[in-house]
Amino acid sequence: MIISRTPLRVSFFGGGTDIDYYFKKKGGKVISAAINKYVYVIIKPHHKVFGKKYRVSYSKTENVDNLSHIQNNIVKECLKFTKIKSPLYIGTFADIPDRSGLGSSSSFTVGLLNALYYYMGKKVSKKQLAEDAYYIETKLLKNPIGKQDQYAASYGGFNSIEFKKNDQVKVKKIPKHKKIINLFKSILLVWTGLRRDNKNILLSQKLNINNNVKSLDEIKFYVGEFEKCLRKKEINLEKVGKLLNKSWNAKMLLSKKIMNLSLKNFSKKLKKEHIHGSKLLGAGGGGFFLCIVKNLKPFPENYLTIKIKVDQYGSKIFKIK
Repeated sequence: MIISRTPLRVSFFGGGTDIDYYFKKKGGKVISAAINKYVYVIIKPHHKVFGKKYRVSYSKTENVDNLSHIQNNIVKECLKFTKIKSPLYIGTFADIPDRSGLGSSSSFTVGLLNALYYYMGKKVSKKQLAEDAYYIETKLLKNPIGKQDQYAASYGGFNSIEFKKNDQVKVKKIPKHKKIINLFKSILLVWTGLRRDNKNILLSQKLNINNNVKSLDEIKFYVGEFEKCLRKKEINLEKVGKLLNKSWNAKMLLSKKIMNLSLKNFSKKLKKEHIHGSKLLGAGGGGFFLCIVKNLKPFPENYLTIKIKVDQYGSKIFKIK
């Protein structure tokens, strides 16, 4: 049995500039972190005694003989891409619900590919793993997503990721340091209670790209400002919070679908708590708010919150004989 463990991610600055219609013209850059919350994928040979060639277990269970009959599109396209013909059991579960703004679809794709490659005895680099996952999600499945999530899931770590006009990607790890550890101690993820489908939100942004360029330029500018904060001996959390708010205000201009009435009300209440700044993770519409908390004070019990740390490893394989 092969198990892959692949981290989810939080994106601090630059989200939206990693989408190809922007970075191929102007170059993109994000700062994001893989976190210690994971998507797990299990694969193992599937015995003939079960009567079906494929058993796929996620929120539901599929038992099929024909690859084309698999309803989970990520599983189906990954199997086609890797050209594995043998009967397989594939199962998955996660620490956090999907559609919560933490890049779970890309983490699943990366983790599944990683496990399938290991099953085949094929070694691939972290870069190739990220690129293959991106190809499957955007070219085969036609999802209008960016390129940061696959790299965060594959590489792990706290990274500055640059997306060049020629389609090359440069990953620069931000070294683990006491000031970075202190930054993450001040971070709290706050659950909105809403799960969303990001496809319509991202499609609306793409349709509005001519009007969104200025906002995306501003979002990219704040990446550089955050990098300046990270170069200081001590990170000014109040300044980081203000940058987060400014970047989030620019992000909200990309589509009216990013914030609905329920999220706007939630955000207003959140701002009354002891935070320096906040932003909604992912494309919008629901999921988690990332908050920079003042003085590490606990949140009221009526909020569902999660503390996070940086995962340094990226997608990992464990083999059980």
